[in-house]
Amino acid sequence: MTRDGFRRLALSMPEASVRGELTPERPEAFVCAEPTAFVPVKGGWGLKGATNVRLRPAKARSLRVALAAAWRNVAPRLLAEGKARR
Repeated sequence: MTRDGFRRLALSMPEASVRGELTPERPEAFVCAEPTAFVPVKGGWGLKGATNVRLRPAKARSLRVALAAAWRNVAPRLLAEGKARR
């Protein structure tokens, strides 16, 4: 995955903006599943599951799942549930 590809993927989420954060609900699941791609932030693991992503070894599907989980954690409830007015 390239930086541009990752950015496009992140910005494809409704009302998303890139802030450099990945805070999925269960970050340890991503770290355990792909330890070469998802790495806990040194000294930040307990802070909302702070996780670094190494794009080159990351699988596109895993990134999509992780980004979707992170997005759901910060999106307004109605938007995340698909009930927001359009």
